[in-house]
Amino acid sequence: MAELLQRLPRRRLPGLINMKVQAIRFGPLYATRDSRFMDRMAELMNLSDGHRTIAEIARVVYYEIGPIDPLLVAEMFGDMQEFGYVDLL
Repeated sequence: MAELLQRLPRRRLPGLINMKVQAIRFGPLYATRDSRFMDRMAELMNLSDGHRTIAEIARVVYYEIGPIDPLLVAEMFGDMQEFGYVDLL
């Protein structure tokens, strides 16, 4: 899992994930685990420029929004990749 934290996420398209789509696709996966998952996912998308690692992004989100496990951030990026929102370089 440590190698996953060193991957570089990059958005496939500019902008954020539509909030309704985010709630429907990701809500069942994360709403009970993280009450602020939608805020975090918006920030994850904002920071996904292909230059920051998942670990670096997790650290920024930790300070801007609140404590979060970097492995949960990595899992979120994995799901965002699966749904076609980011590439993990």
